[in-house]
Amino acid sequence: MNPSKADVRLPTIRGNPWTRVFARQKPEPLFLDLITQMLTYSPKTRIQPIDALLHPYFDDLRKEGFSNQNFKTPNLFDFNKQELSIKPELYSKLVPQWYQKLNK
Repeated sequence: MNPSKADVRLPTIRGNPWTRVFARQKPEPLFLDLITQMLTYSPKTRIQPIDALLHPYFDDLRKEGFSNQNFKTPNLFDFNKQELSIKPELYSKLVPQWYQKLNK
């Protein structure tokens, strides 16, 4: 912080709850939980990207047979070795068993 501006007092502004921000959309509680964790101000308490991919909000994407008929579903589990090395113990949850069997 600029030492010559140390006497500047900024107002304290309370945040709006996500349920209010998204009142018209009425999103799922899991979505609100994920967004809350992703947009946490403190980097120490903010969810890490690899953990965000494992959030229960995305569980449907890991189910065998998931697809959307309106668009071609991209390969969601094509992680490189570096990405998988971040937390190797999470590999089995990040890449579903059915996908692992297909790509042996």
